[in-house]
Amino acid sequence: MPRFSAPKSFGLLSGLLAATALSITVHAQPRPAVVDPPEPAEVAGHVAKAKQIAGDNPLLSKMARDDYWCMKPSVSSKVVVDALNGAKIHAPGQFFDNLYLLGTTFVGMFVLKTSDGLIAWDALNSDEDMRTIFEPGMKQLGLNPADIKLMIVTHGHFDHFGGAKYMQDKYKTPVALSAVDWDTMLKTPGRANGPTPPARDRVLADGEEIKIGDTTVRVVLTPGHTPGTISSIVNVKDAGQMRTMAMWGGTAFPNTSAAVEQMRQSALKLRDAARAAGAVGILNTHAFFYDMVERKAAQGNGPNPLIIGADATQRTMEIKAECLAAQVAWSKALGR
Repeated sequence: MPRFSAPKSFGLLSGLLAATALSITVHAQPRPAVVDPPEPAEVAGHVAKAKQIAGDNPLLSKMARDDYWCMKPSVSSKVVVDALNGAKIHAPGQFFDNLYLLGTTFVGMFVLKTSDGLIAWDALNSDEDMRTIFEPGMKQLGLNPADIKLMIVTHGHFDHFGGAKYMQDKYKTPVALSAVDWDTMLKTPGRANGPTPPARDRVLADGEEIKIGDTTVRVVLTPGHTPGTISSIVNVKDAGQMRTMAMWGGTAFPNTSAAVEQMRQSALKLRDAARAAGAVGILNTHAFFYDMVERKAAQGNGPNPLIIGADATQRTMEIKAECLAAQVAWSKALGR
């Protein structure tokens, strides 16, 4: 199979599929615009530290200066809302020899091919998304949804579990979450008008190793975004070479300063797990937060741009932790 599935440019840049052919179902509730309080005194120091950690690495400098993590609340909130409201379907794409991304410009799902079937992370927004985005995309990639041996739902928000029950019902796909986020699904924003959660199936524990075929996925519980967010350490193949990646399970800032602090601690926890495993890159099913699709589409004949090296992977999580420390201060200033 070519390094990219058709269309070659990976959808987001030039292969957007017509909305008349495929529609996106989103069950979000409107959010009021955030009004920034006066900037807390400690914010500048954390942002400066993030920039120091980034050094002269262009990718990390962009993350510390211009990306979501260190933005003031009004801007970071708008980034998420605009991405949700402007979501478009992108063509399915191939990140590595055995790892694929399907979904929309707002949220996607990863599918990993092993020697004994497939592993999936997340399930888009709804049954409709699975019928009109996931199933056609899998056919385009030459993959069979019935071969998914386990679906890992990273956390209990509707845009991650939306199509999980569809997969259970149609393909008998086992679905796995952390214990606490099986319950979180019942309380997620948008639940009243949103998708039906899957039946309680497999519960994943911190440090658990999932072995399917030639692949082992290590579970790292990283609470904060939700009480039971799951991150993963996973091996992929890049031009035939085995690489280890850290998959961050939750992205947007939670609504309380305590949860943001928990998220900061989780970023450092995943940093340590990534270091122990020798991870050389970061993945996330909200690919737009990391410009992953654009970076991959610009690869050409060069090395895979998602491989950033062990040092940059560590510094990514440290930048995130500094920015999250700034967000704790912002959250407290907002009375959260």
